[in-house]
Amino acid sequence: MFGRHGRRFETPWLRAYFKAAPWYTPRADFTIAELSQTDKDNVKMIQTVEAKRHERLSSDSLVENQLDGLFPEVARRLRNEIFARHGRTFKDPLLQSYFASQEWYHPDSKFDLKMLTPIERANIQTLQRYEARARDGQRFTPG
Repeated sequence: MFGRHGRRFETPWLRAYFKAAPWYTPRADFTIAELSQTDKDNVKMIQTVEAKRHERLSSDSLVENQLDGLFPEVARRLRNEIFARHGRTFKDPLLQSYFASQEWYHPDSKFDLKMLTPIERANIQTLQRYEARARDGQRFTPG
């Protein structure tokens, strides 16, 4: 919604994402006040749903059909968020920029895979399987 209204993005990964969109035209005069109440309500709802999804990455087992419809790059960020929440730093500059823009992210030079819980390890595997299927254009089909 912000991009459709021309908001300029300071966060490098967001700026790169929207710059690649042919419909995006940044505007210096954008203000949140120009969003409709419906847009504002939708933003709030999306933020709430995303926050819950992110919080559950470490506490609840993911089921593959919950992921259907996610772009592979979104699933990749979710997978890497599990590592990032333990302070992992990333060689990929876009991933590092994304996590550095999050309030909760605190790089830890002592990051170790042993920090991950069994649920987090299982969720990483679930996300990896989904990413592979999504890249191939496959949808989840229950066994």
